[in-house]
Amino acid sequence: MHQAPADLSGPSRGPGGSGLLRESLVALTQDAALMETLAAVAPEHALSYATDEGDLTRRLLGQPTGVALLDAAAVQVPIAQLAEQLRAQFPELVLIVAGGLADQAALSTQVTNGTVYRFLHKPVSAQRVKLFVDAAWRRHDAEIAATGEMLAPAFARAANKPALPRKLFAVVAIAVLAAIGTGWWLLRSPSSAPLSSDRGEAAAPAQAVVQTADPLATLLAQADAALSRGDLNVPPENNATDLYRAVLARSPSNAQALAGLDRVADLMLTRAEQALVADKLDEAQQWTDAARAIQPENVRVSLIAAQIDKEHQRLTEEAALRQSEQKLNERVANLLTQQSAAAPGTGAGAGATAPAAAAVKTPAAAESASAVAATSVPLATAPAAPVAAPASGAAQDSIIAAKQLTRVHSVDPVYPATAERTGRGGSVDLEFTVRADGSVADVIVTDAQPRRVFESAAVAAVRQWRYEPMIRDGHPVDQRVRLRIVFSP
Repeated sequence: MHQAPADLSGPSRGPGGSGLLRESLVALTQDAALMETLAAVAPEHALSYATDEGDLTRRLLGQPTGVALLDAAAVQVPIAQLAEQLRAQFPELVLIVAGGLADQAALSTQVTNGTVYRFLHKPVSAQRVKLFVDAAWRRHDAEIAATGEMLAPAFARAANKPALPRKLFAVVAIAVLAAIGTGWWLLRSPSSAPLSSDRGEAAAPAQAVVQTADPLATLLAQADAALSRGDLNVPPENNATDLYRAVLARSPSNAQALAGLDRVADLMLTRAEQALVADKLDEAQQWTDAARAIQPENVRVSLIAAQIDKEHQRLTEEAALRQSEQKLNERVANLLTQQSAAAPGTGAGAGATAPAAAAVKTPAAAESASAVAATSVPLATAPAAPVAAPASGAAQDSIIAAKQLTRVHSVDPVYPATAERTGRGGSVDLEFTVRADGSVADVIVTDAQPRRVFESAAVAAVRQWRYEPMIRDGHPVDQRVRLRIVFSP
């Protein structure tokens, strides 16, 4: 049984038990793997776990918290509703949400407007968790720096404030009364008649403050507004990327601008992943290139770029195979036409050559389903059980279920990385020939749900399988079989 890391029920203290309060990271989750990962990658901050929404609220109220991670699987209310409530109640809290593709879709508005800082796809990796948690703390530190507030809660600051002596209260009261009397006298004095002039001079310093406002603060406000609107890299010079870079050009170590660019790159990569899932490769490439310009060393950039390259390669191979098949079919059609012309009126030529056409076309159709399989988590397949061979009939006269033959060697299909990351599942229906030597040939895809996701992985695996061949009249023969492979996230 998994034992959760030590839980902290109250505010943690600094090193050596000092009185400085250290903010914690609170995770609402019951996922043992996620808890272990958090404990391994975030040791520099106090870490505690909440079991439900009520427990989470109690912890946020009872201890200084900078970052909260919400596991969508542990949330009972709509995840978008909980995120909005937490942001309204704890405006300085930086939220990370972990979940699947449906949860990400439900949070699209909150991710865009910054209510949710990062979305973490499950199952998580330690590298991604550390990257997101570190970025969240940088974002929190930047917000604290911008507001100028202390990390300790208000009640702690009030408790440490020394009491004022009673004599000091009396002195302050006398000074206030004297100021009131002086003001009343000035109002009644003739020398105070030109009030309009005095008011004009008094207004001048306030106007000067507005004119000399910090330009960095203005740029940061504009950048944050562009990020909230979703203007990541357009329009020119008025988008989040350009505005944050303008801040860094003046202040290279500005924490808020650095955190803002992290957020921009993350949103760009999220849009790239969404485009990749929707088979919009050009759009996915554009967002990936934009994110690479901001964070060239980002691991997520490399992963998505590799997926795009594999998809392009798969499409190129499929196009080449379709073209080859088309040429082959044209040759077969020409051959049929020539044979029909050689035997006019008899019909024998067409009848004799029709099976040949089907036999020629089958290997090319099988090849059209092949592609390079993506590298990911392998999918286990069930062993097969042998049964007796049909009593009579040619090998190609009927198609039997693959489970009627004994599989003696198999290679597990690899789960496509894009489908795994987005939590997609599906199935692929195949037909292939088990040859007399037990090898597999002529693999074709008869159906797939969804299309263009799992076919390559299924075909690439099945081609490497070996069976005990079908025995007929005491001799091994070729046999056509059918098989369904189910991919489950």
